[in-house]
Amino acid sequence: MLKSKFGRLFNALDEFLYMPLFPAVVSAFILAAYILCIDLIGLALLVAIACFIMVRKDDITPLLPLCFGFVCLFRGFDALKSVAIYLILAPFLISLIYHFIRFPLKKPSLGKLFFPFFLLTCALFLSGIFSAYLHLYANGLLYAFTVGPLLWFAYFLFGNYLRPPEGFDLKNYLSVSVVSSALIMCLAFFWACVEQNAGAENFVIDGVTVGFANTNNVGAMILLALPPCLFLSAQEKTPWLHLVTALFFAVTIFILRCDGGSGVLLAFSPFLFIFTYLKSRKENRRKFVISVIIFVILVAAALFTVFLVKGYDFMKTEFDVRTGDSGRSPLYDLAVKLFRENPVFGAGLGYSDTGVIGDYSPRNGALRIFNFHSTIFQVAGCMGIFGLIAYAVYFYKRYEIVTENSSAFNLFIFFAFTMFECYGMIDTCEFNIIPCMLVLTIMLTVTETENRKPPLSFEKTINAFVKR
Repeated sequence: MLKSKFGRLFNALDEFLYMPLFPAVVSAFILAAYILCIDLIGLALLVAIACFIMVRKDDITPLLPLCFGFVCLFRGFDALKSVAIYLILAPFLISLIYHFIRFPLKKPSLGKLFFPFFLLTCALFLSGIFSAYLHLYANGLLYAFTVGPLLWFAYFLFGNYLRPPEGFDLKNYLSVSVVSSALIMCLAFFWACVEQNAGAENFVIDGVTVGFANTNNVGAMILLALPPCLFLSAQEKTPWLHLVTALFFAVTIFILRCDGGSGVLLAFSPFLFIFTYLKSRKENRRKFVISVIIFVILVAAALFTVFLVKGYDFMKTEFDVRTGDSGRSPLYDLAVKLFRENPVFGAGLGYSDTGVIGDYSPRNGALRIFNFHSTIFQVAGCMGIFGLIAYAVYFYKRYEIVTENSSAFNLFIFFAFTMFECYGMIDTCEFNIIPCMLVLTIMLTVTETENRKPPLSFEKTINAFVKR
């Protein structure tokens, strides 16, 4: 009798894990844990859920919202120094090993990114190997491991164990998970502003300490999440929630004063508008246009209010800040200098500079490298020609996966990646491992998995719809 009750409970939990409500509930819990400062308790619960998934199922699809959002639990890097966090994570590592034993891979899928990740890993670990900064090599080892092997493992794991039930909408589930995670990042930032009384005078948020990210990281996550949000609004019968969320993202990226992020969004806005309109259900197109009109009116009203309250000089200063290089030019010059000195393997990820440029060196206890605030300058300066070749192959294969078919989902993901990469040319997106690069890697994996699926027959499509 007791066994039967537990069986029914586990079956009910199994069903809940695949509902779109699950990512939303996980994200709400993470936000609550952040606000209440109970990061370790929150992590313990997420690990318990992850262990349940790994032990019980061969499919790890329900891990998506956990992977995307867990970093938002923490208010700083001090948590990494605690022994407790590693004790909490230990059961997950054990469950992962158990998962591999119980559900062995008969024929592992390496995927299209296997060789690019191999090249990338080689470039990361060879960076600075013949430079004058070889004595700093060890400083970048941990970072090299997270950018290369860790993301490579995530790609392999999800590429082989994403096995959702037949008829399950994996694209929708991924989109909801990404959007929910980006949403709690934004809300956590606004909560931090309330706590630190920031932004109340100048209508913009700058210098806020949130722990797990800065404003630029949140802006990068918004650029990744906005197209999936618009995809949901285009495909769902009731798009209002997703449209409101998309408007919230657009407003937030301007308020947060993300260096260049708002400019990237402005540049892509016409394309996103046209594409979302064309890909929306006919009954949703009018609602989408209304949402855009409301957004334009709100932005115009906000700008007019700021002009009345703060005046022209304030607005001109804000425009200069958002369109300027934010002091990056000396960093780019330094990267070029290092590339010329070390053309083959660069100066190394462990390179640091404490000179007149500013505090861009790794912080004590933080997983951080010297930031050149540009993907191309970071790679050229730290990894040289070999790194540039490795990243060129990596980027090429990324876009080969996304453009393999012309489905609406793939094209929305294409916009997400392109905006993210454009922002990466003037910021640290590609080297923000968690959550941005982990999210991007798993988005790629899902896209590649969906590309391999044959189109559903009419009968299977109807059956899947009826089951939902």
